[in-house]
Amino acid sequence: MYKRQDYEATYDFDLIIKIDGPSSKNSLIKQGKIYFNELWHSPYTYDRSHSSRPFTGKALSNLANEIRKANNRHEKILRQEILSTLDFHPINAGLLIHNPVGKLVKKPVLWQQLLRFVEESKEATLQSPYVIISDKMNQFHTKQLPDKLTLITNSAATSPNLFAYAGYLQQKEELLKQMEIWEYQGDGSLHHKALLLDQTIGAVGSFNLDSRSTFLSSENMVFIESPGFHDQLEKIMQEYQAESLQVKNLTTYKKSDQHRRIVHPTKQKLLNLISKIIKPLEFLL
Repeated sequence: MYKRQDYEATYDFDLIIKIDGPSSKNSLIKQGKIYFNELWHSPYTYDRSHSSRPFTGKALSNLANEIRKANNRHEKILRQEILSTLDFHPINAGLLIHNPVGKLVKKPVLWQQLLRFVEESKEATLQSPYVIISDKMNQFHTKQLPDKLTLITNSAATSPNLFAYAGYLQQKEELLKQMEIWEYQGDGSLHHKALLLDQTIGAVGSFNLDSRSTFLSSENMVFIESPGFHDQLEKIMQEYQAESLQVKNLTTYKKSDQHRRIVHPTKQKLLNLISKIIKPLEFLL
């Protein structure tokens, strides 16, 4: 895990899968290729190389400057040989789940499967930038959630998304009845989407725990049964949890030695205001 002190940093997960020997007929790499081709050949995918508005002039110059700044900012990491330092783990089974590709409202395939996995587990840990479980999402509950359910998410100080975080505030007390919540207080902000199930399954992907990811966006998650992968993902998530405070109620945390990041007063007032009127728009967050 690469992490540096930077209040503007956004932390995420990347997953690298490699073939070591003969691959199965339904390997994760083959599943990924099928999904990529489905996106690539979708009628909603456009070839910008023949666009009437290609990157030229000032737009091209601005793009080049941004790339140059990013290279300078992350030069130390970019110059390192990454792959040789990574830990790879044997996979017992893997499953790539994604929402249907298309426009407008989609069947919530990913949410239904994720929810089923959580409901059938004895313990689960979720990590998401924010959580907004709409009434429509709640309709897919079929079983009781596990007694040991933990959420790691942003705090008001670390979240860059005012409207999404206000939506989370609006239902935070209800979420507390169902799970233990830890809010991140470290530098930067969390953009991870990850899930741990019991002691063997870990999952990462692009799915936010919200209505937009459930019904509108073409999100994906990779579920991996591998004790080694699970333990490594758990270790990383615990490092972020160690920089978090456990939520006691809507406005306070449980006593801890962990430093609490201060929320700018203007930001806090905006969050409080938006959270009171955001309910009708939660399906867009």
